[in-house]
Amino acid sequence: MQEDTFIHGDFCLPNLILKGDYQFSALIDFDSAGWGDYHIDLFWGIWSLNHNLGTDAYTDYFLDCYGREKVDLDRLKLVVAYEAFG
Repeated sequence: MQEDTFIHGDFCLPNLILKGDYQFSALIDFDSAGWGDYHIDLFWGIWSLNHNLGTDAYTDYFLDCYGREKVDLDRLKLVVAYEAFG
């Protein structure tokens, strides 16, 4: 994995602050932030959507909004395996 991006380290729905009309306002809780592979934040964003909303219906939308062309699916699978088995 690459460590060339400043990542949040705990990118999840509870760390997003939204305005009343569900527009992004702020991101909080940077105690796990540092240099890493951005696929780590992508993984936790997807996991959090699925876990907190109880559905995987938003995964494709999340990846499309992020910029699917920036996502290396093989690297994302590697992060999934790493996070599952440490």
